Amino acid sequence: MYRTLHLLLAAAALATAAPAPAKEGDTVNFSVGTTLTYDDNLLRLPDGVSPRVVGVATDSRSAFVTTLYGQAVVDVPVSRQRFLAEVTLLNNRYSGAYDYLDWTGINGSARWLYQFGNAWKGDLGYRRGTDLAGFADNRNFDRRNVRTTDEFHVNADYWLVRNLRLSGGANYTRFRNSDSAFETLDLDRTWVEGGIKYESSQANFVRVTGRYTYGSYPERPAPTLVSDTSFDQYELAGDVNWVLSPATRLYGRAGYTRREFPNLAGREFSGPTGRVSLDWAPTVKTGITFLGRREIGAIEDITATYVVTSAASVSPYWLVSPKVRLDANLEYQRRDYAGDAVFAGIPAIDDRIRYAGLGLRWAPTYNWLLAAGYRYSTRSSNFPTRQFDDNTMYGTVQFNF
Repeated sequence: MYRTLHLLLAAAALATAAPAPAKEGDTVNFSVGTTLTYDDNLLRLPDGVSPRVVGVATDSRSAFVTTLYGQAVVDVPVSRQRFLAEVTLLNNRYSGAYDYLDWTGINGSARWLYQFGNAWKGDLGYRRGTDLAGFADNRNFDRRNVRTTDEFHVNADYWLVRNLRLSGGANYTRFRNSDSAFETLDLDRTWVEGGIKYESSQANFVRVTGRYTYGSYPERPAPTLVSDTSFDQYELAGDVNWVLSPATRLYGRAGYTRREFPNLAGREFSGPTGRVSLDWAPTVKTGITFLGRREIGAIEDITATYVVTSAASVSPYWLVSPKVRLDANLEYQRRDYAGDAVFAGIPAIDDRIRYAGLGLRWAPTYNWLLAAGYRYSTRSSNFPTRQFDDNTMYGTVQFNF
């Protein structure tokens, strides 16, 4: 998990996002399950630091987290249209003195994959997600902050001639924090894009697009030395999804991004961004994904207005049998806390983060799914209070019906 508790949600997602195949002809499927997670450094504290030092009434750095969840998935084709929906209810409970972090959430989505004639096709949808802000970056250890994301999107392709399509879309995303101490991080973001797409007869495609994004922070009435009230972002990018060989597929998005602020002149970002993956399956039972990404995100710090994350990861898998799958993951991140220093003598944060994980999934029958995993994460930093080591283990039991 990139932040505390994201692994918990990932464990639930492992069980719910890729369950045993639905029965043929089913349009509605249900599942219920539970995930037990053990985290030996829940607050992401440096070695030797007791939680009491940061205001939590315990000396134990570890905790158990129990998640109960239920999910419904709907998949209904109607002529050339397809309607998809899912909803997941999550109830999370923390052991001991960490029970102040208990929370309940609802995640879900609804999509209409539409096609009109042979020329128009696209996607209209909504997604809602909730998660608990972890403590790797949020260092207010004695409070709970549940983040809610609501996203609306629409995109369309229009077939021009032969293999060429016009492509466009729009997206509105609303980020909210439950704790008023974090309300200045609330964000409304809207983007629109358009471009041209080459699509082969094998459904491979290459697309070139231009995108404009406007972001506003509704709880920031005026700019400060380290935060602005809004931003404008411009991006020219290329998307690709291409089967290079029977065993190899390349997909992702890469481009050039510029972010401008109306009041913080000189602290803009410009540079390459994107996320590109290469899938390679040398045998029918083994495969590996190579991923590289460079992304810009929000940050509140006295030396930066945003953070640029550059990361590389390797994720192999092995289908031990038709019912057993083994996954692994290694990832390295470098974070650039960009922007001119506000106060002389205070350096910009320099973080390096490493992850290593292993997961096992077993589906003995259609109805049952069992999963277990381990993940190690560590961060080195030029600010000693930001350094940590963490070990997390989880187990999931799910029943599908």
